[in-house]
Amino acid sequence: MMLKLAPEPPVLADRHLCAVATTCQPPSSWVKDPWPAVIRSVWPRGMSLSLGRRFEKGSGLAVQLPGDAGSSSTVLGRVSRVVTHEDGYLLDVSFISELSDEEVGHVLNRTAEAPAEVEGVLFQTRLPDRSVLRWLVRRLDLPGGWPLPEGKTMTLALPGVAPVAIRVKVCRTFGSYRVIDVKLPDDVPAAAMALLMGQG
Repeated sequence: MMLKLAPEPPVLADRHLCAVATTCQPPSSWVKDPWPAVIRSVWPRGMSLSLGRRFEKGSGLAVQLPGDAGSSSTVLGRVSRVVTHEDGYLLDVSFISELSDEEVGHVLNRTAEAPAEVEGVLFQTRLPDRSVLRWLVRRLDLPGGWPLPEGKTMTLALPGVAPVAIRVKVCRTFGSYRVIDVKLPDDVPAAAMALLMGQG
């Protein structure tokens, strides 16, 4: 079984999906070990972050932003939305000062860096009868690194059947395993489903 990411060149307009590791903390109480987070999307006026700690709506936040040639800077913003997320919480952060296209591009370029080799990836999807189908990929090369952004398209190559396009819903980590919830298209060939279900 092979998986291949569909190419998606970054564009500088509106919100851009990404998956970039960062850190954040309240700007008024600088801490030695800031909280790890993942930038899930970015646009000139803000970003979405997923992290394990809840910040209330209206809270100030200092976020580490990747720059050019491995550099970084700190951007200040205010939490405008908080929702529960698979990895804890998903926050929308509105920036105090708008980012330039170049600064947005640095974040997107970080997503498109060299491939990361990830061991033990469990894919799962919910079928129309509400049962859950799971399959394990022992090693996966990810051009943008882990985690994959929501909405990312992947091509599932199975022996003897046409490739199947699947869409990433959520990426998360459990111990040594990484789990990707995906959505299958409605027209998956029966032969492909049989292989996924271990019947082929």
